[in-house]
Amino acid sequence: RVAQFSSSSQSVAESVTPVTMTVQLNALAESDITVPYVVTGSASNPSDHTLASGNLIISTGQGSGTISLPVVNDTMDENDETVVVTLGAPTGATLGATQVHTVTLTDNDSPSVVAFTQATRSHSEGGGQTNLSVALDRASSFTVTVPYSVTGGTASAGDHNLTTGNVTINPGQTTGSISFTPSVDTTDETDETVVVTLGNPTNATKGAIDAQTVTITDDDNASVISFVTATRTVSETGTTIVEAQLDRASPFNVSVPFTITGTAANPADHNLGNGTFSFAAGTTTATANMTVVADTLDEANETVIVTLGSPTNGTVGAPSVQTITITDNDNAPTIGWSVASQTVLENVGTVTLTASLSAASGQAVT
Repeated sequence: RVAQFSSSSQSVAESVTPVTMTVQLNALAESDITVPYVVTGSASNPSDHTLASGNLIISTGQGSGTISLPVVNDTMDENDETVVVTLGAPTGATLGATQVHTVTLTDNDSPSVVAFTQATRSHSEGGGQTNLSVALDRASSFTVTVPYSVTGGTASAGDHNLTTGNVTINPGQTTGSISFTPSVDTTDETDETVVVTLGNPTNATKGAIDAQTVTITDDDNASVISFVTATRTVSETGTTIVEAQLDRASPFNVSVPFTITGTAANPADHNLGNGTFSFAAGTTTATANMTVVADTLDEANETVIVTLGSPTNGTVGAPSVQTITITDNDNAPTIGWSVASQTVLENVGTVTLTASLSAASGQAVT
């Protein structure tokens, strides 16, 4: 008897199972015939099929037998694969010409879908390196490559490390990542955004979340407002500048109210009233003008105390109070008798002697 395959090949969809391969005899078997076979090919057992090498027995009186190939209908996008079954030397028969049968399993799966795992996320400015995750809906047998680029956002190129690049997802894997590192600065600023957009992938199709907006949250303290010095001295004449400062420039407009106290009076001694220091964005100093009244009154040195209040877009540091001492520049008045002499009767009783000042004084004279 001669045993051989009825055909040398066939193609079936991956979803068809089982696939049968017929080994036929040229005449009915007079006794049981055992035909060994070996399974090879590009398809894998058990991921693509579950047929192992073995023996086919064609029973007495039969003219053929079949080898059954169970096929695994997976979801992986892959190339068409082959299962190659090769007959060995049979017992009770000889081999015919068609000793090899090749089954081609044609893939029926669409390409995997690639997308970001989330449309938005936040990362602290000082948080260091992080990964923006890109994922497939299912593993692929192919290397998936996805280009990406920065397409928008409020952050500038100096605020992070991203430009353009590619994400690679290796066969059998489902995730890839884009390395993202924000730049650390000391500027108090608004949170900023980076929009990263996926391009057209290779060996996959693009999913719904094809862009991710990353918010870089600012971790810098607000600028600190203070006076340059806690005390200063000015003359009783002219205009002086009262100056507040920031420890560093801010991208915001910063303001802080101030109140005036002290022993000097407004308007008798100066013209500075309660007000506000205003710092334009990017600047570090703000001023208020104080005009000192140049009177002729001899008086003690007087103080103008300027105290910072609760700021907007900043914090108050030290010194938060400045004491300005106005030094008097007027001479003390001269003292004399109102008359050089006087004559009174012996019986007049109490006599009044009057002393006078050359000018009024702001201090008690004794």
